[in-house]
Amino acid sequence: MTRNDLLLLATNRFCDSSTHNHLSIDQYKEAFYLLIGAVSTHTKQRVAQLISTCEYAPRAIVLYISLEPLSISASVLSASKTLGQLDLLRIVEMKGVDHAAIIATRHDLGPSLAQRLKSFNSADVNTALSTNYALNSENSITDVNSLYEEIESRKDPVVKPVQTSVEQALMKATARGGRI
Repeated sequence: MTRNDLLLLATNRFCDSSTHNHLSIDQYKEAFYLLIGAVSTHTKQRVAQLISTCEYAPRAIVLYISLEPLSISASVLSASKTLGQLDLLRIVEMKGVDHAAIIATRHDLGPSLAQRLKSFNSADVNTALSTNYALNSENSITDVNSLYEEIESRKDPVVKPVQTSVEQALMKATARGGRI
């Protein structure tokens, strides 16, 4: 079995597992760091794709992958929920406009990050931001308002429960501190 196969196997098992404890996370991190330097670009791309959708992905590994060239890191930059706004800002500052263009496609961009991305004045970044549905405030407000109206129209009238005389007596006894 090659190092490529070992890293893919370890990543698949880690991402497919439904239970994670400190030991399993530490074991995966150890295997990852031992093998990542000796695997092919294709394997790194596959690992990045798996990690980008893994909800238990170790933050250190996600950050490591996100600083790789775009051919490897694109899936993590665009989809990983492990990366927070500050992480994304740091990545943009460290890696520049190419990584920024991928980050601009994320649906969870905060205002500070969006402002920083706009400051690049890059055609690629601006195109990604202009097509980013989450940042189009006009659509967002319209959709939220229409969803609210739809939810309100579906509400059933409030029906108050009717208490029987036995239930009322029990409630009174309980209120006085009596035993039921």
